[in-house]
Amino acid sequence: EAVTVVAFHDRVYQRAMNLMTQFGPNGLRTLDALQISTAQDVSATIFATSDREQSEIARQAGLQIKLF
Repeated sequence: EAVTVVAFHDRVYQRAMNLMTQFGPNGLRTLDALQISTAQDVSATIFATSDREQSEIARQAGLQIKLF
């Protein structure tokens, strides 16, 4: 398995801010929003997380979830 490092672009920040607005400050933390936004930006096929709250929001954002 490989890990790819990607640079943040303005669209990642903007999408993260939109997610924060949509799900509210109590439902989505800043770094969680950036992780989801980055996964969307690179068209990730699976979003892996151990955070159940983040996984639910990522699922609602259209990502396939793998909880560990």
